[in-house]
Amino acid sequence: MVLKDKLVIFVMVTLLAVSGAGFANAQEDEGVVSYRLKLMDALKTSMGSINDMLKFKLPYDSKHVATHASHVSNIGKLIGDGFEKEITGDTGSMAKIWQEWDKFIAAADALSKAGAEMAKAAEGGTEGAALMKHVKAVGDACKGCHDPYRR
Repeated sequence: MVLKDKLVIFVMVTLLAVSGAGFANAQEDEGVVSYRLKLMDALKTSMGSINDMLKFKLPYDSKHVATHASHVSNIGKLIGDGFEKEITGDTGSMAKIWQEWDKFIAAADALSKAGAEMAKAAEGGTEGAALMKHVKAVGDACKGCHDPYRR
């Protein structure tokens, strides 16, 4: 085989390897974005369930509220890992997340803390208007992340 043929084969193998790596990265990025969306959907589901009970669409059950609020707290703890890899583009996330990582993590921590406080309040028998202040605190924590970091 002549040098020219070897060079052509080398270039083709290199291009295939690079395109394969790009494909693998694209698949991984898609998985990361999907995970982020599932975290946000889980948060929305738990808060929606709590709101339905507080707005009398469902019977109020303090154990259910406490469980959903605990889920909110736990989701807040997962957000940092879910957003650790910088992926922007058409994901709904702003690059500002990774430029202000400490502030972003502080906002996720505030969500976790607000969820834990709501769970504790529900476990202690707090309900109705008194519990709404905790719902508002969770909403404010969500807003504290969405306003600066979501498109």
